Amino acid sequence: MLPVSLTQLHLSHSHLNANNYFNFTHLKNLETVKLDNSSSSSSRVQLYRLSTLSLDLSLNSDIEEIDEQLFAGFTSLQKLDLSDSNIGFIHENSFRDLVQLRVLRLDGNRRLRMLNDLYFRTLKRVDTFSISRTSLNFIDPLAFSSFTNLIRINLKENNLSEILDYTFRSMDLLETLDLSDTGIRKIHSYGFYGLKSLKEIYLNGNKLVELFPFTFADLINLECLFLSDSSVEILHDNLFHRMYNLKYVSLSNNNIKKMNDALFLKASFVEYLDMSNSNMNQIRHLTFYALHKAKTLDLRGNNLSQILNFTFTIQNLESLRDLYLMNSNVEVIQSFAFYRMLNLINLNLEGNRIRFLSEFTFCLLESLVHLNLQYNKIDSIEPNALFKLPKLTLLYLGELRIENRNFNQSSPLFIDLNVRQVSVRFSALRFSFRELNLENRIFLFKHFQSSLEKKSYKYEYYNSYFFRAEDDDFRIRCLSAIYFASKNIRFNVANGEDVDEFLTSCNKMDFVTTKATKIIESYANYFSKCLFTV
Repeated sequence: MLPVSLTQLHLSHSHLNANNYFNFTHLKNLETVKLDNSSSSSSRVQLYRLSTLSLDLSLNSDIEEIDEQLFAGFTSLQKLDLSDSNIGFIHENSFRDLVQLRVLRLDGNRRLRMLNDLYFRTLKRVDTFSISRTSLNFIDPLAFSSFTNLIRINLKENNLSEILDYTFRSMDLLETLDLSDTGIRKIHSYGFYGLKSLKEIYLNGNKLVELFPFTFADLINLECLFLSDSSVEILHDNLFHRMYNLKYVSLSNNNIKKMNDALFLKASFVEYLDMSNSNMNQIRHLTFYALHKAKTLDLRGNNLSQILNFTFTIQNLESLRDLYLMNSNVEVIQSFAFYRMLNLINLNLEGNRIRFLSEFTFCLLESLVHLNLQYNKIDSIEPNALFKLPKLTLLYLGELRIENRNFNQSSPLFIDLNVRQVSVRFSALRFSFRELNLENRIFLFKHFQSSLEKKSYKYEYYNSYFFRAEDDDFRIRCLSAIYFASKNIRFNVANGEDVDEFLTSCNKMDFVTTKATKIIESYANYFSKCLFTV
C-alpha cells in the first residue's frame, strides 16, 4: 500500500501489460503521475476524486489509439501529455470525462492526420493545446469550436497548406497562435476571424509568397507578428490595417520584390521592424513613413548599394534608437542620409563597401553612442567627419587603408578622434615616405607636431595595431605612436619584430606626465629630420 501523503508517482520506463490494474483512490494528495516511456496502452489507472492531477503518457509507442475507456473517470485531471507516442486515431468520446482539463499535448504523433470537432466537445476549460509535429494536413473550421477558453495553441511543423475562413472563430480569448513551419501557402480573407485577443502569431517558415490586403485586419490587439523565412515576395497595401497595437514585426529572410510606400501607413505603433536579408534593393523616401514610434530598424543583409540624402529624415523616424545596415552592399552614403536623427544611439554599417565619409555623413546625430564602420573600404574621411558626435563613446573603424594615391587631408590617418573607446586597425599602410612630395611630407609631420600642443581628454584606445608596413614605413609607426601618445591614448603594437625600444616604452608609458611629453617631443624632433632626408 502506497502512503496516503504521496504527491508524485513516477513509473517512467516501466512495462505494464493488459492485466495491470492500479487503484489510487486512497491517494488524496496525488498531483502527478508519470508513465512516460512505458508500455501502458492497455493499463487502467483509477484516479477518482483527486483535486489536482498531471498525467504524463508521452513517448509511449504502444499507444496507437485513444479509446473511450482509457481516461474514463478522470474527472479531476488538469494536465495530460500524450506527446511523441504513436497515436493515429482518437475515438469521439475519448475525452468526455476530462471536464477539468486545462493542458492537452498531442505533439509528435506522426500518424495523426485529422481533427474532429467531436473529440474536444467536453474540453471547455482547456487553455493550452499543443499538436505540433504531426501529419495534420487539414483543419476543419469546427475542429476547435469547443475551445472557448483557449489562450495558447501550438500547431507548428504540420502539413497545412491553407487557413480556411473562420477556423479560429470561437477563440475569443486566444493570445498566442503558432503556425510556423506548417507549409501554409494561402490565408483566406477571414482565416483569423474572431481572434480579437491575439497578441502573438508565428507564421515564420511558411510559403506565403503574397500577402493580401486586410489579411490581419481582425487582429486588432496583435503585438508581435513573425513572418520570417516565409518566401514572401509581395506585400500589399493595407496589410496592417487596423493593427493599432502592433509593436514587433519580423519580415526577415524573405525575397521581397514589391512593397509600396503605404505598407506601414496603418502600423504607426510598431517599435521593432526586422527586414534583414529580404533582398531589398532600395529604401524609398516614404517606405517607413508613419513609423514614428519605431525604436529599432534592422535592414542588414540587403542589396541597397546607396543611401540617398534625407533617406531616414523624410521617413519621420524620430524615435529610432538602433539602425542596423550591416552587410548590405552599401557603397555610397550621401551627405545628409542620416540628417537630424536626433535620438539615434546605435548605428551599425559594418561589412559594406563604403570608401568615403563626408563631413556631413553623420551630421546632427546628437545622441549617437555606438558607431560601427569596420570591414568597409574606407580610404578617405573629410576633416571633422567623426568629430561632431558629442556623445560618441564607442567607435569601430576596423581596417583602414592608407596608400600614396589617396594621401591627403582626408586620409583616415588624420581623423580627429573625440571618443573614449576606439577599435581601429591600420592594416594597409602601403605608401613610402620617399614617394611623397615635399608638401605632403611637411603636412604629415606638422599634423603630428601640432597634435602635441593640443590639450586632450583621457582616452582608452584598444585593439590598435600598426603593422604590415613596408620597411621604409617604420617611421609612420613611430609618428602614429607620437600622435596617439599626444592624445593620451593607450595602444598596442603587433608584429613587433622590427619595433624599436621607443615603441616598447610608449606602450608602457603614462603619457599624462610631463616627462613623457618631453620624451615625445624629442623623438618628434628626431623624426622631423628623417622626414626631410631623401
